[in-house]
Amino acid sequence: MSVQRLIGIVIALIAVDLYVAEPAAAREKNVESWIEGELSSYVAAQLTEHPRFKGASVRFVVMHDGNPESNVDELSLKLRDRLERRVIGLSGVDIGWQPNRLERQRRIPTSGQDCRADDVQYLIGIEVQARAAEGAHVTVRALDVIEQTWVSGFGREWRGPLNREQRRALDRSALDPTFLGERGVPYDRTEIDLMAAHLAHDLRCALMRQVSGEYVVTLAQGGAEQDELAGIPDLVGNNVAGVSSLKFAVEDAQANSRLEGQAHVVDHDLYQYWITITPTNAEDGLQPVSTSVYVRLPKAYLSAVPQPTGSVSIGAGGVLDAMRLVRLRASRACSLESITYRRNPYLEHRSDCLGLEVTTKDDAVVFVLNHQQNNGLVRLDDGDCGYRTAAKIARRGEAITVPLPTDLLRDAWLPERQWQLEPDADTYYAIAVSDSKAARAIASHLDRLPRRCSESLRVGFEGRQLAAWLDELASAVERWQPFVDWNAIKIKNVY
Repeated sequence: MSVQRLIGIVIALIAVDLYVAEPAAAREKNVESWIEGELSSYVAAQLTEHPRFKGASVRFVVMHDGNPESNVDELSLKLRDRLERRVIGLSGVDIGWQPNRLERQRRIPTSGQDCRADDVQYLIGIEVQARAAEGAHVTVRALDVIEQTWVSGFGREWRGPLNREQRRALDRSALDPTFLGERGVPYDRTEIDLMAAHLAHDLRCALMRQVSGEYVVTLAQGGAEQDELAGIPDLVGNNVAGVSSLKFAVEDAQANSRLEGQAHVVDHDLYQYWITITPTNAEDGLQPVSTSVYVRLPKAYLSAVPQPTGSVSIGAGGVLDAMRLVRLRASRACSLESITYRRNPYLEHRSDCLGLEVTTKDDAVVFVLNHQQNNGLVRLDDGDCGYRTAAKIARRGEAITVPLPTDLLRDAWLPERQWQLEPDADTYYAIAVSDSKAARAIASHLDRLPRRCSESLRVGFEGRQLAAWLDELASAVERWQPFVDWNAIKIKNVY
């Protein structure tokens, strides 16, 4: 073989190596690959090998400006979860109990040692900061909870671009379930079993910290105002069974203490729920044992009597100026610019449609809802059909127009004065908000509604679910007065 041919083969092999290596290097620039690979290996090594973390309990959190944060974004939460999953189960790594953990990952404390592990000593915090040109800066550090100082020598960082999906996730807000039960992330009425398990976990640990005494417990009867939570003391009692310092009385006369739960209103529909074991005889020397979590309970669910069908009164401010139906000439707007409908041949030569014209007295953010007759309340969205509520920016005195998902034109319409639980015609609501903080709060509440982003009907909130949602909306509107206003019109079914 000639020298020239040998050189040619070597150059070709080098070229192949470079061709294969380049995509691998590019993949490593992705922040999720960095989390799964380099970062998780580093954190695992630190937690299992560094003497400082030996026997210490840790928790993984999302941080903002160096502080643990419960109201975060979807990207930070996703990266945190990926890092935590890579470390959970490693020998020598003890992660404190969390109420959101999967059932198979939760552990019931059976000894004082289990409870001591829940006293977290270090927080492993991940913080994502947006940078120019669609990039981001990600830092991971460890915080000593007791000393409130950063652990020297522990830390990694990543800088680079985000892909389209990651940028969207960074813009979407999310609540960190690590903080479930705290004020920022309260339980709701669908999580009664998780709430009871959380309370029982804390109560077991409180009982196991008692050095002497035995509680012989009877269940106290809750008040009528706590019907939604009436079963929690029973559930908690079942979960604390087996603790040596606690027994349940066969008869009330045998008891020396009572187990009871009570909800205290904190702010509108936000409650702090306490579960308490209270000694009935001071001479026994027993101390009260209690723990609490936060829970959000719409007022409609605090009554044993079902909400009657009818209208709901929601106070309004003075932000909206006028609202009316207008005729839109045949255009792409008549299909809500839905991606799926752009390719629909039946809409290529469509006729005119209706639009909702809204004018405000001040600069405002405008949201539009649709109560479909017999199909419930939904929020109207545009072609993006995103998870977050779509909004329009209205300038003072300048009308904005929102196309409505209708096939036929009807010029007859009437104003609607109430939020109906069962409207007799299709109803469109415009909510105008002139304060940025109020707009974010209202949008967060609207995010819970099913979204409608095409002409197809969507199943929306109805009945008790709608009544509860409207009750919370009324509280939000009241809280943010005079920055929030609403108006509504109803038209005949035009589908």
